[in-house]
Amino acid sequence: MSEKPLAWFNLAHAYLHDAAVLKAAPRPSGGFYEEPVRFLYFHSIELFLKAYLRLQGIEENELGRPPYSHSLTNLADEVERRGLVIAQRVGLVCDAARGFDKPTEARYIKTGPKPHVPAHKLHEVARELQSRVEEALRAKGIVLRRPPRLPVVHPPRPLTIAKAAKLLARRDGKFR
Repeated sequence: MSEKPLAWFNLAHAYLHDAAVLKAAPRPSGGFYEEPVRFLYFHSIELFLKAYLRLQGIEENELGRPPYSHSLTNLADEVERRGLVIAQRVGLVCDAARGFDKPTEARYIKTGPKPHVPAHKLHEVARELQSRVEEALRAKGIVLRRPPRLPVVHPPRPLTIAKAAKLLARRDGKFR
């Protein structure tokens, strides 16, 4: 028995919610603390896309096989072919996932410099998809409950010279 599109949508929102909670929580600097957040965002994006495809009649077992499975690019292309209008940034993130930010690889350690999509950008894309898929579900007469509110996720603020001087002064004990 295949799950209904609403179940996929609700699971996608659960991943989005947990990613936002984890992103908003205080974490130690450095290390790999952003990677679990990014994985949760990637998975929520995948599930929102699959929720829409389930709404369009694609069976669950088909979504688990190529060309779909974990390919955000193929999923995004298919939802567009089937009528979901997605923002350019959604397409860009899905394309980026193919080239250098493979969602399944976000679960494993890979050291060294590599480009990646920042978590706050993944948050924006997941929210965009959530909104579009929610509209599609409502248009088909599916009743949705109001999902829990998400924490606010802000992009990182750039370090200014004045802020750096203040931090260095604090470190040196001048502002105690």
